[in-house]
Amino acid sequence: MKKSVMTILVPLYLLSAGTFENYFYNVSGCVDKFLLVDKSKQKLWVVAANDSETTVVADSFRVTTGRVPGNKEKEGDLKTPEGIYRVVRKLNGDGLPEKYGPLAFVLDYPNIVDKLEKKNGSNIWIHGRNETIRDFQTEGCISLENGHILDLATYIDLNDTRIIILDSMDCNNPGWENVRQNLYSFFQNWKKNWNEGNLEPYFNCYSEDFTESGNSFQTFRERKRSLEKLYSWKKIEIDSLRFLISKREILASFIQTYVSPNFTSYGEKELVILRSGDTFKILREEFTRIGIRVSADEEIVAFLKKWQAAWEALDIESYMSFYSDKFSIEDKDISWFKSDKAQKFSKVRKVNLEISNISSHSSQVDHWVVNFRQVYEADNYKDVGVKTMIVEKQENGEFKILNEVWRRSK
Repeated sequence: MKKSVMTILVPLYLLSAGTFENYFYNVSGCVDKFLLVDKSKQKLWVVAANDSETTVVADSFRVTTGRVPGNKEKEGDLKTPEGIYRVVRKLNGDGLPEKYGPLAFVLDYPNIVDKLEKKNGSNIWIHGRNETIRDFQTEGCISLENGHILDLATYIDLNDTRIIILDSMDCNNPGWENVRQNLYSFFQNWKKNWNEGNLEPYFNCYSEDFTESGNSFQTFRERKRSLEKLYSWKKIEIDSLRFLISKREILASFIQTYVSPNFTSYGEKELVILRSGDTFKILREEFTRIGIRVSADEEIVAFLKKWQAAWEALDIESYMSFYSDKFSIEDKDISWFKSDKAQKFSKVRKVNLEISNISSHSSQVDHWVVNFRQVYEADNYKDVGVKTMIVEKQENGEFKILNEVWRRSK
């Protein structure tokens, strides 16, 4: 699920611990929303989390669900499915039979867990109804009175909004805290083993039925082993982590930054996790890149161009912003270097700098050795040489220079 600014959500009341928090574990305090249906109560809630990690109910609606109790198994069984689903399509009233009211939203039933369990069926919707609703009235859909489906529509973003459908909410079970703790430990171990290249414990986090972009678990393992040999290091950073939890499955959503010696990528990732008590296995993962994958070479060239511009502008403060507080040169620290450069800047009127033949390599996390040819001209002086820098990527993604050495070309 995407991070979204929820300007339309006005909390009706704060929820007590152990209610909807059992089904939405908001680890990072991100802004998000989801729908939840309790079939036993014939009720739908719009649940929101704000940036202070407080969970609130934005709205609630009377609904009616399938005529037959239990979790849907096959076409025509008149049961409403239970699990976590995505709202994937909107159907307007002009194309609907009158009994469905002015609007319908299509759910992605059967989802990957349903298919694994050999369940079938189709056309599970959230829709309106041209009559007063009564309990357990539908053929498997979730139905609201016409005015309420129009109200609910204001909270739904296609292909983003998720709905948790439960037989009944388990609000007072003290074991929920253990579920959250064990789930978080599972996720942290998955991330740690991936970061450190501990492939067997990492692969053990996955179900044998795992798929990624239609590829099998075996293909996934082979690709991961190849990448582990290709890169000398990698770093995975996670932000905006949250979990939707049902009785049989969990959806983990987060922002992922992947940094390697060759490139950096940034995007949204979702993990579908099978749940059996306190045991978890990843069934599917999907990564949606935000922006383009940026090569390390491109990032370093862009960094050097900005560094070059600050030097040519003789702007000492801007120039020094490219250097780390940990910078040293010939056993001298950053303070000496700044003083030396400020003095040199004050003695020239114009600087022209040319850099070319840029190359870089990395064998240490977040550190690159950068080499390039440097031609320096200032007033009536000119020199040509090769400069070597050690640059470090910061948490904000920017580079800082830790060390530099210049050698005159013969």
